[in-house]
Amino acid sequence: MTYRWISLLLGSLLLLTGFRPMQATDATSIKLTVQPFFEGNYRAGNWIPFQITVANDGPDLSATISLQAGTSFATNLELPRGAEKSVILYARPLDEIRRAATVRVLTSGAELAKIETPIKGVGAATPVVGYIAQQAVTLPLPEAQAGTPKIAQVTVQPGDLPERSEGLSMFDALVIDGAPLTSLSARQQQALTDWVRMGGQLVISGADLQATLAQLPETLRIATAGTAAPSGQISLLPQLTAEQTPAATELVGAAGTRSIATIGTTTVGVQQQFGRGQISLLGFSLAAPELGLLPDAALFWDNTAILRVSTTNFQQMQRSDDLQAQQFASALTLLPVLAVPPLTTLAIVLGLYLLIIGPGLYLLLRRLDRQAWGWVAVPLVTIVFSLGAYGYGLRLRGSDTILNQISIVESIAGRSRVRTYAGIFSPRTQTYQITTSPDALIEPVMSGEFSGGAPLSTGQYLQGSGSIKDLGVPQWSMRMFTAEQQLDVQPLEARLTVEGSTLRGTVLNTGTTPISDTALVHDVQVVKIGTLQPGESRSVELVLDGGAAFDRNIGIGGMLLDGKANSFNRAGQLPIDVRMQQTMLDTIFNPFFGPPKGPVVVGWATSGPLPVTLDSTRAQHQQLTLVVAAADVTLSESGNFSLGQGWFNSSFQASGLGVGGPCVTRFSDGWYIDNGTLTSTMRLPAGIQPSQVRQATLRVERDGPPSALKLSVYDWQSEQWVAQALEQNTVALSEPGRYFSNAGLLRARVESTGDSAKGGGCVGVDLQIEGSRQ
Repeated sequence: MTYRWISLLLGSLLLLTGFRPMQATDATSIKLTVQPFFEGNYRAGNWIPFQITVANDGPDLSATISLQAGTSFATNLELPRGAEKSVILYARPLDEIRRAATVRVLTSGAELAKIETPIKGVGAATPVVGYIAQQAVTLPLPEAQAGTPKIAQVTVQPGDLPERSEGLSMFDALVIDGAPLTSLSARQQQALTDWVRMGGQLVISGADLQATLAQLPETLRIATAGTAAPSGQISLLPQLTAEQTPAATELVGAAGTRSIATIGTTTVGVQQQFGRGQISLLGFSLAAPELGLLPDAALFWDNTAILRVSTTNFQQMQRSDDLQAQQFASALTLLPVLAVPPLTTLAIVLGLYLLIIGPGLYLLLRRLDRQAWGWVAVPLVTIVFSLGAYGYGLRLRGSDTILNQISIVESIAGRSRVRTYAGIFSPRTQTYQITTSPDALIEPVMSGEFSGGAPLSTGQYLQGSGSIKDLGVPQWSMRMFTAEQQLDVQPLEARLTVEGSTLRGTVLNTGTTPISDTALVHDVQVVKIGTLQPGESRSVELVLDGGAAFDRNIGIGGMLLDGKANSFNRAGQLPIDVRMQQTMLDTIFNPFFGPPKGPVVVGWATSGPLPVTLDSTRAQHQQLTLVVAAADVTLSESGNFSLGQGWFNSSFQASGLGVGGPCVTRFSDGWYIDNGTLTSTMRLPAGIQPSQVRQATLRVERDGPPSALKLSVYDWQSEQWVAQALEQNTVALSEPGRYFSNAGLLRARVESTGDSAKGGGCVGVDLQIEGSRQ
């Protein structure tokens, strides 16, 4: 009877409180489908999007969609009864050996559905070309050279263009040939534009160019299509006769474009550099049957999209972002030194304690005639002083969590790629909830963990909310992660003009906060500007000397911080903020990580545009933001220019038995060679036509044991290599216009015959040009 009354009483209480028994979710009520973009192809170290669709025929639920492809990425999704929702998740596999990605639907820790979808990885060294084409492209790819990977081809449907530029990071080049693009959203168009801005190579072609251009962002429309071009041989396809040449359309290029393909005097191909990338627009279709007759398309690809191993595109060995992350991780471990009480304060507190515990307490108890209370008073005074010291220590925040954050804002052509690296140092074992921008892609930094042997980072990296859930940090350890996003910000703006061998112009702070220690950097030369207040601009001038006085042992960081740090000091003797600044500068301008080419302005901000916060946790927050903005460079009205080291974006192709990898000579980037051949391809800066170059000088350097070097330069008119006589490592090219292609390319080949027993050396090729636009 007693149990019956208790049951009735509990039931009544549950009804009054509105409680309803939780209905179990049947796993069969969840329908899960997964479609990886690009037919499941991915390149190691690059992002790949997945479209995930979940349908719920059961009760309402809050689910977590988890994507496992190395690191676990996730997003939260509300699924009412009868709902069907699609989300796009991005994963970044770090190797090419994965054959499947695992997607799960989870709720309250229970797995409701699971799918393993096939994926196919290509090596980080493999160039990848994507085709968005209405018909199959007949133009062949260049043949892979000995020792280099074969170029991979990936078919991309127009609807598969992601809404983030990171989703296109696997592609070296994208070809759009006649495909309908009417369904492209504004976010897809922005992603495509950002991909080109940050270094992508876009080739646009087709039989109906006007329709294709109308569907692309205005920034990518570099020409207008005219009438049909006359029949004849296309200069970009010299292997085909006039009868074999496909039909073409005349193009009228916009300001700043360069003609790369002609039929007689009619332009049928133009090119323009945009940010770090380039756009090539062709007035004929790459799906034309005639192009299948080409025995070799290397000339075409060299002039439209270079698909070669390059030190400026370091993906052939390891993605430059990952290499930089290892260096930035070391900067995160430079924790702020906990405040130490001043010696004067310690002396006063200790003296006061001794005074009270000694004669003070004795005299007080004697005056009160309560000497027997000494055994109580002494412990009480000690406790009071201990609590006071503990409170003073808390005030110094010695027990606080430390959030160490560094950001790199890379501005180019009006937008910025923002990367934030953060590390959480915990004085106790604790789980943290982290929040940043909802649109940021977050992932763990897998190297440089400051953890004393603790396991790798845990936690869920949620996309769509820009957060990390339940990141566990062991005691006295640090966990690191990075967040990335493209933003419409450009804190610094530089407009420069080349007048002979001098750069002149202005640098403007376009932001809302001061930027300190601003400087103009070109290759290995530095001009300090100082602190710029919001809206403030200053004039700047740099005489280009080719870096003759540069000491590579100091580096750009040492040159910019020489007022704060003595290069003879050991790093441990420098202030923490200076050591962090030097690490960040040396990483950005490291020649092995693809440093900026051409003039840039740098400066320091106290906070970045990508905030990081710890939810419900007090933390000592240390922030440092480096701004790197590419300068907008034009030629002076006089039109005279003299450009040397640091202007030419070189790519390398090496072959032979004694060939290594990227290296740096005293004067330029290079490649390690013992017995072998190095081909260097250099491109004229934007705005300079090949016909405007009246003098070109090549310099060849080799650091290491002596060896015989033979130099030859490709003559684009005769289509032959022409041997050049090296005199003191330099050679002035006669009739330099012959050695530049219509796309502004110069190709130099160096043959090295060294002594294998003595080892090889670093071979570098650099170019200096003089000319006038008039």
